[in-house]
Amino acid sequence: MVESAVIVVSNSCNLNCPHCFKDAMPIKNVEVPTEDVLKFLDTFPSLNHLRLTGGEPLAPFNYRRTKAFVDYILQKQGTAHINTNGTHEFSHQVVDRIKFQVSLDGLSEVHDNIRGKGVFDKAIQFIQTQKAKGHNVKVMHVLMGQHKNLRSLEKFIDYVTIGLQVPLELQFATPNGRGRYLKQDDKISEVSVQQLLESRVSNKSIRDCTLRRRKTQCPLLLSSERLSIDECGYITPCPMLGKYKWYHLRL
Repeated sequence: MVESAVIVVSNSCNLNCPHCFKDAMPIKNVEVPTEDVLKFLDTFPSLNHLRLTGGEPLAPFNYRRTKAFVDYILQKQGTAHINTNGTHEFSHQVVDRIKFQVSLDGLSEVHDNIRGKGVFDKAIQFIQTQKAKGHNVKVMHVLMGQHKNLRSLEKFIDYVTIGLQVPLELQFATPNGRGRYLKQDDKISEVSVQQLLESRVSNKSIRDCTLRRRKTQCPLLLSSERLSIDECGYITPCPMLGKYKWYHLRL
């Protein structure tokens, strides 16, 4: 009984990040019509949650498609979770059932070196705006060798968890998409990051900060209650395992 779905809204994005697991760029794939996806979702009466990712779901060329999915799940009294780079705004009259995950690769100089000049300020503005509206916001930080040492990482953690007062999730870059061309980061190990986080647990001013293990299993593979749909309409094991296609939603 499917209760949750991850939808890759599009492979198109306004940025060109070196660690993108989707290999996203401004050029679109041939995408399945939004109406076909919604009809497919109608076959799951227990569906109550959509996680929308990309590409960039909130880019102008994807916004209408994203909003259609959000409106759909909200009409079913469900919840929506949107992964975004924070460079484009989003407005909706419903706030308590829409959550955002915003990507930050470091503090201003580091983030802009990776994603482009001015992108950091836009992302911070997005976080502050959506928080002010009442949305739940979380930051996702991909470790890909941008920190020279643990102290650099700790400064970033402080900025997000204490300064911005939002939860933070850390993960190492995955060898998918453009991420497969990244050099292995040997300056910061998984063990050292976990030890750093554990040493900070007693600080009550710090919001949640977690680390996704390098060797993990996609939760979609552990449950019959979840599914993943790529931008072309194929059902996949997980967005990060998009090359493995089970079947097309039109079949």
